[in-house]
Amino acid sequence: MPVDVLGLAEGRQRTPEPELVHMLERFQGAFILSVDSRQLKERLESLPWVRSATVVRQFPDTLVARLEEHQPLAVWLHEGRRRLIGQDGEIIPAPAAGRHPGLPVLTGAGAPERARGLFDMLAGERALSRRVTQATLVAGRRWNLWLD
Repeated sequence: MPVDVLGLAEGRQRTPEPELVHMLERFQGAFILSVDSRQLKERLESLPWVRSATVVRQFPDTLVARLEEHQPLAVWLHEGRRRLIGQDGEIIPAPAAGRHPGLPVLTGAGAPERARGLFDMLAGERALSRRVTQATLVAGRRWNLWLD
């Protein structure tokens, strides 16, 4: 039976639907056993917001893609460029870091890798953490914080 893939991506929040449809539409109508699910998984994981993907065959004619998307933690300002930092300190390859005005801005070499530790520490001080607008990692060992 021909595969039905359009509209069957679970977990999509930030990935633009047209990008996802473009990735999946080439498999629309293919026979389910002819679809290389590993190749489809790799294609999905090449999308900027997709951290990981799984592809499951549901017989007789459906492929389901499950997406885990990056969750932005902060914006890293480095060499004049704004980049999104994910929950584990990874640089999210998605464009438009300026479109996340509620995220704190981090600066300093090594800030992405150390961001999770900073926010874990601040989590115990909710009143303070809500007011942090910027943090600079100084010499890789301490943070300077800016409050609203």
